[in-house]
Amino acid sequence: MPRLRPRRAKLEPRSFSFNSAFGACPECHGLGSLYDLDPAKVITDWSKPLLDGGLGPGSSSQYLLKLIHVAADRYKIDLKLPFEICRRANSTSSSMVRQDRSPRTGFHGILAFLRDSIEEARSDTYRDYMLNFMSATPCPVCRGKRLRPESLAVKIGGLSIADFTALPLNARSPRHQPQLYGARVPGCRAHPRRSRRAP
Repeated sequence: MPRLRPRRAKLEPRSFSFNSAFGACPECHGLGSLYDLDPAKVITDWSKPLLDGGLGPGSSSQYLLKLIHVAADRYKIDLKLPFEICRRANSTSSSMVRQDRSPRTGFHGILAFLRDSIEEARSDTYRDYMLNFMSATPCPVCRGKRLRPESLAVKIGGLSIADFTALPLNARSPRHQPQLYGARVPGCRAHPRRSRRAP
């Protein structure tokens, strides 16, 4: 049986616009960044122990506190120490905040717990409150270039459209980028120029 090749998306001008659903990165929707929980903000006071004034959101959740104790026992983390000292002495402390996929603890990290609480929350007030502990981070898919991977894969002279538009104006001229001018994008048909008729 012949092996079928994956069907390529047809390239169009809108495929290279982050304002179009056909060109925008599917992860960040063309924004180039994602708004996510920031560990530097979730830990409100690094000079205090994690469960004694160090942790901001989630510190009132008895279930989260129980999970943190289980993870601390598993990784031999002294929760009585200030979080900054604890983090330097044991690198696992940072992973406990970010992500812990250990099947022995069943704990996926403080940030993952808080993300789930935001998704499950029915209160807009709680969601607005959690915005105080978030920051914009570059999109991991497009790396801030805002376009779909298929659009960024199209390159002329080794440059994608995002790379080209990021160049300084004086570096975009035919003198500096002669390989770009007059080139055709693979898969795109050039529109024939219409001649003007004399009146």
